[in-house]
Formats: sequence, C-alpha cells, structure tokens
Amino acid sequence: MGVVGVLQFDVLKFRLENEYNVEILLENLPYQHIRWIEDPETVDVENLTGTSDMKKVVDTKGNPLLLWVNAWSVQMTLDRNKGLKLLEFSRNR
Repeated sequence: MGVVGVLQFDVLKFRLENEYNVEILLENLPYQHIRWIEDPETVDVENLTGTSDMKKVVDTKGNPLLLWVNAWSVQMTLDRNKGLKLLEFSRNR
C-alpha cells in the first residue's frame, strides 16, 4: 500500500487494529525519490544503468517507475543514461 504521508499510515493502522481487530506491522522503505520515465515506449527499462539503491517498479497502470534513496542517485542515473528523461508526476496514461 502506498500513501501520500505518514499520517495516512497511522490512520490505517489505527482503523485496522480498532475496527477489525487486526494486528499490523508496518515496514518503512528508504526510498525518497520517485520518477516516471517520460517516454517508456522508447526506453529499455530493464537495461537502464542505475545506482545500487535504484529500484525498478511499476505503478497501478503498468507504467515503469524508478525509486531512489537520495537525489544524488537520481542525477547519477540520468548521467549514466544519456537522453533519459524523467518526470516527477505521472502524465495519467
């Protein structure tokens, strides 16, 4: 599950425990930077050269997403993949 802020996780945890009597354990992931690929049809996502902290995932619409721990890694990935263009927000495909 993904949320916009930490407070939403707190609300989810509270409701699951109090309304459904379900115990929940949350694990935070270290990723702080997320980017969509501007033109995924022309990019070989599987063969992108990233950094050791880069994670490749897909959103709910099947669009590829790249995750990083820090801004330095985002820039390093761009430097290693000439012509790669990233978006901070999805274009609602």
